[in-house]
Amino acid sequence: MRVLHVIENLKAGGKQRRCVELLTGLVKSNSMDLKIIVLSDEIFYQEIFQMDLSVEILSRKKKKDWWLMLTLYKTIREFRPEIIHSWGSMSSVYLLPYVLLNKVKFINGMITHSFSPSFMEEDWIRSRLTFPFSDIVLANSHAGLNAFRLKSRKTRVIHNGFNFERLTNLCTKDVIRRKYGISNLKIVGMVGAFEDRKDYDVFINTALEILHERNDVCFIAVGGGRNLEKYKTIIEYSKTDKFIFTGQTNHVESLVNIFDIGVLSTPGEGISNALMEYMALEKPVVATNSGGTIELVRNNQDGFLIQGRNVAELKDKICFLLDNPDIAVSMGKSGNMRIRSDFSLDKMVENFAKLYEEMI
Repeated sequence: MRVLHVIENLKAGGKQRRCVELLTGLVKSNSMDLKIIVLSDEIFYQEIFQMDLSVEILSRKKKKDWWLMLTLYKTIREFRPEIIHSWGSMSSVYLLPYVLLNKVKFINGMITHSFSPSFMEEDWIRSRLTFPFSDIVLANSHAGLNAFRLKSRKTRVIHNGFNFERLTNLCTKDVIRRKYGISNLKIVGMVGAFEDRKDYDVFINTALEILHERNDVCFIAVGGGRNLEKYKTIIEYSKTDKFIFTGQTNHVESLVNIFDIGVLSTPGEGISNALMEYMALEKPVVATNSGGTIELVRNNQDGFLIQGRNVAELKDKICFLLDNPDIAVSMGKSGNMRIRSDFSLDKMVENFAKLYEEMI
């Protein structure tokens, strides 16, 4: 079975991480001939080059580079895939003419969040253009399908899977604490890009309120993005020693490992890789009760689900966990078992392999 994957880029991100993890598992199964085409030279996940699969980089000169389609189609014809799996809305648009002309089975995997696209915005246009001609419209959460108002029989949900091998070579907690100058403080962290889709306003405002009342906690924000510098400037000077902005890093898991609590404040997610990292590392979570998060986190069992943009509620739950470490530890262990039983990499790879076999 020949399966071609096409993705816009492999920069740091949840969708890109999922793609790489899936290919890692599929390569190990050795049951299919795999190739990936990346439409950019932005490659954060360098391990893609160590896998036993063909990798082709077709760098776009601009975001909508229609001349790229000629090279793309030539590459596809040489590989002769039985299934084409697209990982984004623009790659789906690029692939559509080839799929229609050559009658190749097509998986449209552009749904990775749970925001409802507004009329005539890019995601709305691309979904209306490509969904009718897709054999499978794939999402990583039921909330994602609901956001696009999809209920047809050709839709499918496959949740993310976590690769526990990522936790085998973590830096020690002491090393990470020394690196960032963190003394004997409790640590509350949030992992996520500093983009509009993450609500760092609530996280930082909550942190400031907590720091006005107690001095035994440090707050860490892990990630890069265009809004990073803006948020650095709003921290009160007297509190800057209790805030750490790591920027983009290759050591996310080692940083999460020193957290006491993992937070995710966001207006809408599919299945969050950050939440899965928290839970896999036995951290209690406090997350916004929206999107696919409710498919992953069990409220009052793995942590707490709260209303969006609610600083008071987020503060209350964080302080409760800080003051009740036994409950925090119990919730962390519960989250770990949840990932191992229902969100493992093996389960995700198995579900994709079954999907490919059904399509053929």
